Amino acid sequence: MQHEVCLLPMNTSGGNEMVNGSLWHEIHSRFKLKETRKSIARSLGLDVRTVRKVLKQSEPAPYHRTGNRRGQTCTLTFGI
Repeated sequence: MQHEVCLLPMNTSGGNEMVNGSLWHEIHSRFKLKETRKSIARSLGLDVRTVRKVLKQSEPAPYHRTGNRRGQTCTLTFGI
């Protein structure tokens, strides 16, 4: 009897969640009030690099999934 198993790659993202619209507005509002990037990151529990990335965006970025998992073909065949 043979079984086919598809092994998908692990998520390599370091973050737990993406930044939602309200958080995007909070970061931009605080920065306009002359709060430092480091202070914003510390108070919101974010990495400074995340705050920098959000501040580079002119508007909240919609979620885009990278890669095409449905189109991937990966087959591992083994017999029992």
